[in-house]
Amino acid sequence: MTYERYKILIVDDNEGNIVVLKEILGQLKQCEITSATTGNEALKQILKKEFNLVILDIKLPDIDGYDLARVLKSHKRTIDIPIIFCSAIFTAEEWIRKGFELGAIDYLIKPIKEEQLINKIQFYLTLHEKQTGLMHELMHTNKALEKQNRAKSEFLANMSHEIRTPMNGVLGMAQLLQLTELSDEQKDFVKILISSGKSLLKIINDILDYSKLEAGKVELDAIEFSLKELVRETVIPFLIEAEKKNLQLVYNIRGEIPDRLIGDSYRLVQILNNLLSNALKFTHVGSVQLDVSLLRSQESKLLLQFVVRDTGIGIPANKVTIVFEKFTQGDSSTTKNFGGTGLGLAISKSLVAIMAGTIRVESQENSGSSFILEIPFKISSEHQHPLV
Repeated sequence: MTYERYKILIVDDNEGNIVVLKEILGQLKQCEITSATTGNEALKQILKKEFNLVILDIKLPDIDGYDLARVLKSHKRTIDIPIIFCSAIFTAEEWIRKGFELGAIDYLIKPIKEEQLINKIQFYLTLHEKQTGLMHELMHTNKALEKQNRAKSEFLANMSHEIRTPMNGVLGMAQLLQLTELSDEQKDFVKILISSGKSLLKIINDILDYSKLEAGKVELDAIEFSLKELVRETVIPFLIEAEKKNLQLVYNIRGEIPDRLIGDSYRLVQILNNLLSNALKFTHVGSVQLDVSLLRSQESKLLLQFVVRDTGIGIPANKVTIVFEKFTQGDSSTTKNFGGTGLGLAISKSLVAIMAGTIRVESQENSGSSFILEIPFKISSEHQHPLV
């Protein structure tokens, strides 16, 4: 593999020293030598060209080598350029220590011995070539992994779609079958069939959504919607499950929030569905509550906070930070006891990020959880009246 030439900048106010160093380093054919006699001239050279090494004299006519090193180490573009200090004056141990404290990789005492300089530069040149080789390999590996990841995501998306289509047909036929004359035993069979089908469809939809998110194929659709209707219609389907578990399910929307908003209502419903579903799943006694409040508003924009609180089993302290990771649940027994793919919260977090919002959780084991969602929306220009 052929690499670019090793670019060295010599900074020294003595032209004779520069000539000597160029003659020595000229023996290394891989090196390209540039020189500067002042600190300011060196900075101009560094701004024009990327260097692999700076050989820097301490005593310069404008700024000294230490100050120039501070400048280089304080900027992102130049912070990683290796510096070798050299001096015939500043040879005491305290000055050498200062050079290393400023980030130098070496400190040479003038007059510099030819063999010593050649050996050091060859050593740094070898390191540079190895580093460059590793970087090329890493870039190649990353590209290969990205390609594999895209292929995996596309495969999952295609497979999920292919499975979902016949699954919808199975559910449709089962629901039609439910309308025919059946014995009590047959009704139970169909009920189980529909319930199992819906559970499988939920898993398939999670995988499909996750695949789209991972492949970067999810686009937001900003439409006008009624916040009041959206929240009410989102909560209603969960009332039956709450009633079966003798749980109280309530929601509250603060009155100062305008009702007509503009944003991706479909994705908002998807996120709230995930949070409410989890809250009901992990709550056996008590209540689940959805609160919507206004954090701030400016002209036609506002930031809303949605909080889903429950009195459920909570999350162990050592698991709170990982609940939004893919294929992760609060406890290893969670999947066994409650089912699910472990994708719901990961999908929600990704959707929230795409919507320029944030999501976090506050929880204590055996004391319930609060999932706090903050998302910006626009106020409809035709409907800026508060809820009543």
